[in-house]
Amino acid sequence: MPRILFALCFTAALAHAEHLVFTTVTTGNCPVWISGPERSKDFGFQSLAVLNDSEGSIESLHLKVTLSTGRQDQLEETVDSGHIYVALEPGEQKRLDVFLGRIEALTQKLKSMKQEVAWVKITVESAEFKDGSRWDPASPVLDLPLAPVILNERKITALGFCLSCLLLAEDSALQQVKVSKTERMDFPSSGLLSLTGEFTAVTIEAWDQPGAEITNVKTTHQEFLPANREQATGDLDLIHLAADRHGDELALTSTLPKKAHAYLDVHIFVPRNARLVVHGSGQLYIDGISGDIQAYVANGTMILHLPEEGHYDIDARCKWGTVNSDFPGELRRTRWLIGHSFADQPSSGPQKLHLRTGYGDIVILKNARRPAS
Repeated sequence: MPRILFALCFTAALAHAEHLVFTTVTTGNCPVWISGPERSKDFGFQSLAVLNDSEGSIESLHLKVTLSTGRQDQLEETVDSGHIYVALEPGEQKRLDVFLGRIEALTQKLKSMKQEVAWVKITVESAEFKDGSRWDPASPVLDLPLAPVILNERKITALGFCLSCLLLAEDSALQQVKVSKTERMDFPSSGLLSLTGEFTAVTIEAWDQPGAEITNVKTTHQEFLPANREQATGDLDLIHLAADRHGDELALTSTLPKKAHAYLDVHIFVPRNARLVVHGSGQLYIDGISGDIQAYVANGTMILHLPEEGHYDIDARCKWGTVNSDFPGELRRTRWLIGHSFADQPSSGPQKLHLRTGYGDIVILKNARRPAS
């Protein structure tokens, strides 16, 4: 079964009163997709939507909950974990109760850390299949000999020393290959920015300067030795971000083929009054834009940071995921009990937001800031 996700997929649900943002993170090779966290009075993760995206039958999952404040001087800390029975056939999707992340305990911990906002993340630590096999995100290990080798103590010591030196030498030389490019372009203050294509993550941020600034960073998934980095650079050349001006429109088109085995992260600064039209796949972050926004993301989370004093006409829908908004409105669940739709009441705001996701959540925050990556 083809993978639904590419690289890292991130979904989020906001806990308003406690200043806790509950998120789900699914790594690119994970056999299941977790999304749409729902909370109760007691638990930040009362339930999750779970999809078996593998070709095997999955019996159970081990989940881990961590807390971080986004500060570099504070490490991410494990705060809860659990083992749940799922019984998922290939392609099957369910909403399951997990009862993880006690809100009272997390709130007290946040106060003791003297922080106003924290991100609480749930991840899949391992998955057990019906055939007895097991998945976990651990790194590959060195090949082991097929037959046991008997060594005396002196040989074992010498071999261990040599192996340690070899591993240290390789680790110091192994690096991801990264290529970045920044360009400035003319762009009117109320112009239209359109973005089409696949990407890992795109941030569109408002600034008070004329024109637009576009930075794209291509990074390989794997680390390479110096002798192989030229080949890796060739793979990065398969990734493209093209820009074209048509009147007051700046059109961006991204190409991220799977055979490139790389990430494409894009950061765009545009005037605050710019209008946005996005149609693609990947994580989308929009911060401080006051123009109308139309955005569709096939696979990935959409997070918007909007001024608290603004007035908005919000129409947001998720096929597989949850809509969470700091702003008042009506939230409805789809007939399949998986997706969400949200509309503000009344729909009379000057800024129109038309938001759609296929697989992923939509999070609309008041003056919030996402954690540093």
